[in-house]
Amino acid sequence: MMKTSKKHLCYSCFQDPKNYSTFTEEERRNVHVDIPMENITDTVADKLASTMVKETFPDIWSQKKDEFKAFSKKELAEEMFGAGVYLGAQAVMDSFEEMKEQEQKMKNKAKR
Repeated sequence: MMKTSKKHLCYSCFQDPKNYSTFTEEERRNVHVDIPMENITDTVADKLASTMVKETFPDIWSQKKDEFKAFSKKELAEEMFGAGVYLGAQAVMDSFEEMKEQEQKMKNKAKR
């Protein structure tokens, strides 16, 4: 990861909203962040959840808002929680696949 990253940030700099907002989404994908091991699980989960809400909630809401009107608050909470769990699991699986593809690209480059 460090070899393919274009920028490197310490954890506190990455957590600072002023620094984070200066990067485009593309730049964020190419930044290596030195995250302390005791913070990695919470940090990754938080960023994943925030991204998923920002990117997927508007689509889900616009597609199903009429259906949601008939739900009780509990049913709506269960539906949205289930959608979140599903999308989170899907994102994790997609990231594993992306890591495999990156490893394969690195192996192919090394063979050349």
